[in-house]
Amino acid sequence: HVERGVVAIACSARHTLVLTQSRCLYACGDNEDGACGMNATYIVVPKLAPVEWREQDDLPIAIAAGSDVFGAHSAAIGSSSKKLYAWGQGVASGQRAMAPVRLPEQITVRSSDQPLFTSVACGGSFGIALDTQGRAWSWGVWADGRLGLGEPPLVSHQSKRRAAYQLIPRRQPKPPEPWCQLVAGEAHVLAIAVSGRLYSWGRNIHGELGRYANKNGSPGRVHFGNDDSVRVLSVACGPSHS
Repeated sequence: HVERGVVAIACSARHTLVLTQSRCLYACGDNEDGACGMNATYIVVPKLAPVEWREQDDLPIAIAAGSDVFGAHSAAIGSSSKKLYAWGQGVASGQRAMAPVRLPEQITVRSSDQPLFTSVACGGSFGIALDTQGRAWSWGVWADGRLGLGEPPLVSHQSKRRAAYQLIPRRQPKPPEPWCQLVAGEAHVLAIAVSGRLYSWGRNIHGELGRYANKNGSPGRVHFGNDDSVRVLSVACGPSHS
């Protein structure tokens, strides 16, 4: 049981988060990587229990949950700071760490303008957040172009080997338009621009992008037949459909 006044719920295939009106956060499900935010070693949380949120002056106002076969992770935005918090699977925690992060930790964004965030989404081994200027910031695994950052950077010019992970949030370069909503599937993202136009990027094995995709992980426009006047209000993603 939780107190009355639930204001937000976030689910992955492996765990659930529930946020109440008084900004108390609860979790249940798979805790092997610490995605339930409890400093404990048990693997499964069988019923809703409080997340150990330590920053009482910066309680969560937005939440997200993500998972894939490699693990589960969670994210939130603080009500006072408008900064990102993350925990769970290490590669998706935004903490420059590969090991699991078992309690909510604020993410340090390395940027001169120190962005403030309005929403956050989690997919399979990655996260993506929207700031107040309509810019996307993503972190986690590069695979399939899910980060929307273009080609992974080279880590070895000799072997042509490219980076597998982006361990801290990185701003999307040169988006076609400012965004107003971002939604994540397991390995793809749908983005609504402030104009109402719809874009997508990431994995497209099952046609989840709604377009013939380029393979470099850059945003591409989703069209609705020949009608260019369609403007989108809301989107949702499953693991492999939209």
